[in-house]
Amino acid sequence: YRKSGSVLDLGTGTGRNALFLAKKGFDVTALDSDKNKLVALREIAKKQSVKLKFKHANIANFKPSKKYDVVLALVSLHFLKNSQISKTIKRMKGYTKIGGLHVITVHTTKNVKKSSYRPHLFKKNELKNYYGDWQILEYKEVWGHLFRTELNSKPVRKHRAELIAR
Repeated sequence: YRKSGSVLDLGTGTGRNALFLAKKGFDVTALDSDKNKLVALREIAKKQSVKLKFKHANIANFKPSKKYDVVLALVSLHFLKNSQISKTIKRMKGYTKIGGLHVITVHTTKNVKKSSYRPHLFKKNELKNYYGDWQILEYKEVWGHLFRTELNSKPVRKHRAELIAR
């Protein structure tokens, strides 16, 4: 939906998406609450000669100094507490330029259990409903592909909601 512009990657983690988009010419800011992940990502970006900006902050209380063309929140919002979801999404909308995009993936209640590690699993259509005032370009709720976790080597599948909205 976009070929250039500024991107804010909320909960960047290891920075896979931030690195990919920066290599494609986007102006990317990688945000995470884990300083160690940002330090590691900074080293990777340096080794690959990729220009990124870095922000150490929590998604729920981040106050940007500018607005972005694209805001990514890929597998990160469900780490927030239930009481933080609505306010955080409202704030995310506020730091998105007019005509900008949100690209979001979250875990849903179809997953076996929630935990203190992932306190908010999204109900059916919950994510979509937060974007009733935006143009929804894509929305689906699906079982994700098998992947390996960082914690162990057992393959897992997660049910998720995926949204692209303008």
